[in-house]
Order: sequence, then C-alpha cells, then structure tokens
Amino acid sequence: IWDLGKSSRPAMRVLGIDEAGYGPNLGPLVVTASIWEFADHWTPGNWESAFRQAWRDIEGIKTAPPPIDDSKRLFSPSKGIQQLEQVVLGALCTEPTPPSTAAWPTSWPSLCERLKVTANLPIWHHDIPVSLPLAATEPALADAQARWRLVQEQTGIRLVSVRAKILFPEDWNEGLEKEGNKATLLSRTSIALLRDSLHDPLTATDHETPTQIWCDRHGGRLRYAPFLWEVFPDRLIDVVTEMPRQSTYRFRFGNAPIEVSFCCDGERFLPVALASMVSKYVREVSMKSFNEFSLTLLGPNPRSVS
Repeated sequence: IWDLGKSSRPAMRVLGIDEAGYGPNLGPLVVTASIWEFADHWTPGNWESAFRQAWRDIEGIKTAPPPIDDSKRLFSPSKGIQQLEQVVLGALCTEPTPPSTAAWPTSWPSLCERLKVTANLPIWHHDIPVSLPLAATEPALADAQARWRLVQEQTGIRLVSVRAKILFPEDWNEGLEKEGNKATLLSRTSIALLRDSLHDPLTATDHETPTQIWCDRHGGRLRYAPFLWEVFPDRLIDVVTEMPRQSTYRFRFGNAPIEVSFCCDGERFLPVALASMVSKYVREVSMKSFNEFSLTLLGPNPRSVS
C-alpha cells in the first residue's frame, strides 16, 4: 500500500465496498473498503482494464498471478484458500521490506491492525491464536507483493488503503434487533465505512480529488439517500437515479465531488472485487479460529463459554 504524498494530487480516487458473511448464520459480517488513486493519463473508463492487463503481463515473477476477482470465483472449500490469500496478503503489504522480514500480516491482531479494525473480539479470538499465512507459501506471497509493487509503479494506479469493519455475532445480533432487518444494518455499516474511508489519513491529504464510490447492492434496497443524510447531515445529497440495477447519488466532501453508486454485480469493478476478496479472507480466518475453538469444547475436557 503506497502513500502518494501530499505533493502529489491524484486525478481521481475510486473506492470499492463489499461484504462477506451477510447470508451465513455463523461467524462475523465483514465489510471492506479498498481505496485507489490514479493519475490524469487514465480515465474512469480505462484504468481498470489497464491495471488488470499489467497485472497479467508482469515478467520475471515466478508465480502465476491469481486474478483480482469476485471472491466467490477464487475461493470454495474444494479450491482452498491459497489463491485468495496470496492476492489479499500481497495487497496488505506496505512498502517493500527485505525478504527476510515478512511484510504481510502474520497473525489475527496484525491483520486487524492493517485493516484499521476496532471490534470487541469474541472468546475464540482470545483463546485460539491463528498464524498467517494459512496456506500460501512465503515465496508465493513475496511474488504477490512484488507484483503489486511493479504494477503500481508501471501504471501509476495505486492501492492506497484498505480498511474494514467487522460485526461479530454479539454486535450483529444487537444491531439487527435495533435496526429490524439485515439490509438496514448492512447499509448503515457500509456507509459508516464509506465515511471513515473519506477521512482515511492516506487519502485525506486534500479534499479536492473527484471520488467515485462503488458499493454492491444491499439486499433489494433501492433508496440509500436517508443513510447518506444521516452520515453527512451538512451535505446536500443529490439523487441521480434509483433504479433496479443501480442507485446513484452525488454530494461534495470538502471541495471534492463525490459520486456513490449501489449496483448489482458490483464485483465487476476492480475496487469492489478486491473488497470482496479481503472480506472473504478475513471471515475465513475468523472462522478458522471459531472452528478450532469449537473443537476444544468437544474434546476430553469440555469448557464452558459462559
């Protein structure tokens, strides 16, 4: 993840927000934002294809690159987590460090730290430590880290920050009781993350950069303006469209024009795809702790979780 610096103002900033855990009955809901910036020789219509092409074409790196794609295409119990982990941990590396020093998160606390997560951790994260990576090899992670670095250097398209919110079961159940339904809870959590992302120190060096935000649709919801008004009460929210496939809104944050779209199949956009991958990976790491903790309860000395 690269800080462009205060003296370098990008031509445009793009955020993608997506979640994992909305449907399952166990484990956390994870909502992630990936924040990208690019220079003025790219446009909203061509920067993603340029990045994907450069990602495929980098030479001199041994490991073939997994795509940046919807997490459902990269991970399943039969496929395993290795490809997903390779891209995600590569993305979460900061500026390159010597190979002898692991730049990727190596534990649950360091993973949360990279993602600016603040959450009340359930008992299984206190009792069952998880070492990362789960499946990817260190050479593969070093290759992924190098690929991220080289593609950003060659294209001027940079992933500048990744951050997440995690709702563990207790917070999820309390929020669901308060909000009345899952879609409303997801909308409020996602738009709170949107607000935090606009205030991210790595992207808040100026408030003049035009910003496009893509979010996957929350259930069947068409109208998101009330949630935006709650989070940005001093802003005039312009409703551009509220249609079955996409709802779009515009407002200003500082002097920056902001456009927010909630759309079907949001993972077709690169920032949303990476957000989907990070959310899925974080959830799988958490579920590994949960599963191992559950096994200890079934062992020869069952323990109480009260």
